[in-house]
Amino acid sequence: MRILVCILCGSERHQWINPRLSTWLVQMGRDRRYNVDFQWIADSQRVEYARNLAVDAARKGNYDGLITLDNDICPQFNPLDLVGMAGDVVTTGTGFHLDQGTRVAHENVCCCLIRSCVWQKIPAPWFVWTNGNDELLSPAGGVGEDIFFLRLCESNGFKIHTAPALASHFHTCDITAVAARGVAPQQQQQQVQRPYNVADLIMRGAR
Repeated sequence: MRILVCILCGSERHQWINPRLSTWLVQMGRDRRYNVDFQWIADSQRVEYARNLAVDAARKGNYDGLITLDNDICPQFNPLDLVGMAGDVVTTGTGFHLDQGTRVAHENVCCCLIRSCVWQKIPAPWFVWTNGNDELLSPAGGVGEDIFFLRLCESNGFKIHTAPALASHFHTCDITAVAARGVAPQQQQQQVQRPYNVADLIMRGAR
């Protein structure tokens, strides 16, 4: 099985890749379970364009799956483990600073597996950042490119699952760790993988 791993990085991301993520990349390159190639999506603004470039590269290369990794993410597991999990798209819970406060959100693609069946059925663009449907195109009522993508996949009948472990999200600190404070360990890391629809992902992250 051929897997493309795309890392989003570049000047808009301060020319930095998390050192712990770099360690995973080395281990992934030595992993013999799959035929793995790497591509750095560098200096591609805006983020929806960068993510579309990643899917397009996997499509053009006839890969069986795509793993996308943001430069400031470090999962608690080998990202190639996502390939063996159920689901056409497999997301990973990650901490974010949001209007509702700092919380773990599962409706993201910072560390995500997308199988080839997705881009074989759904034409580009896969990622679109939308604004509200008012005369000023205000942000309220719009959605980010990741939620747009997950909803698009769901509307086309694809199964979205979330990994049983979290991914650290580094700014000045690990936002995931901050968001997970006060949450019981069994809630932070489930023992079994579960499927979710997008609405469930949003509600789960808000808890």
